[in-house]
Amino acid sequence: ALTNSNGQFVLEDVPFGTYTIEYEKAQYGVFKKFNFSHQEGPSAITDTPSLGKTSSTEITDLLVNIVNGQVVFSITTSPAGNNSNRRYVRYFLSTSATVSNSNYMYHSPTFTSQINPYQSILTQTELINAGFTSGQTVYVKAYGESYWSNEYLDSDLNKMIFPNLNLSTTNSVSFIVP
Repeated sequence: ALTNSNGQFVLEDVPFGTYTIEYEKAQYGVFKKFNFSHQEGPSAITDTPSLGKTSSTEITDLLVNIVNGQVVFSITTSPAGNNSNRRYVRYFLSTSATVSNSNYMYHSPTFTSQINPYQSILTQTELINAGFTSGQTVYVKAYGESYWSNEYLDSDLNKMIFPNLNLSTTNSVSFIVP
């Protein structure tokens, strides 16, 4: 179904059952709602997402340093973030060199970058709580994110999906868990 100018839509003559509903628009991320139950009687989709545009923030550099037993990520964006032009970033960790937004063991929250490079810190305890072990090699990859990330749990994959990421990024970088 297509929405009207107010974003409202009607799905007509839908048989009763359980569905996956997908919201999408060109230049915006996709959002999926799993296991929507359409049963006999009045039913309505009451919580619709606010779709955000796909991020225009590119990651141009990613450095990782160990400082006092903490892992410090330095993420450089283009354009650079500042007080009037915030940029959003997110990173993913894995024990695989092919770490990505779809191949990860840990994902960060979205961070607001107002300085270049943006720095984020993970402690040894946070890494161990995320399933990594001391002495283990971990790979990281960072992406530009949108203010409205449209992230959702894909129940088929049992994994969070991040459809608004800008896939223009650097190669993964590795570090050893302190």
